[in-house]
Amino acid sequence: MNLINSLLGASMSSRLFQTVREERGLAYSIYSYLNSHSDVGSLIVYSGTSPEELPQLLDVTLEQLRSLKNHPVDDAELQRTKEQLKGGLLLSLESSDNRMSRLAKGEIFLGRQYGIDEIIRQIDRVTPAAIQELANDLFVDGSLNLQMVGRVDSGQFSGNALSLS
Repeated sequence: MNLINSLLGASMSSRLFQTVREERGLAYSIYSYLNSHSDVGSLIVYSGTSPEELPQLLDVTLEQLRSLKNHPVDDAELQRTKEQLKGGLLLSLESSDNRMSRLAKGEIFLGRQYGIDEIIRQIDRVTPAAIQELANDLFVDGSLNLQMVGRVDSGQFSGNALSLS
């Protein structure tokens, strides 16, 4: 799931950042992040945009989710994302807060500690097919939630506004 998050919106090289901000100029800020718990979790996509750009931004975001479901990730893109994730993991070891947080989450969520070498091996084992399978399991109609703050007319969105079909 960390790789899906990284591919989707966790960095400036992510699909959403490149498509929404750099190519189309629909938002200044767009990113994704994970909330992980022992029994549930969520992938959040955040963006700040104008009310006029919202429908197109929503379409582009859903298009990226559909792409992860319907098309295997290119090997080169996946390899770049793996290297970025591993690099971030290694850099996080410089912070005692990050180190302690990783150790605590390992105990709470997994019941054991994973060494850095083991985590890196697991990241390296992820295939494009595994990414696509997880995306198909998680990104399903009825599982998405849209929250908007600001001057937005929610009546402009139909019941199919969050459809991944």
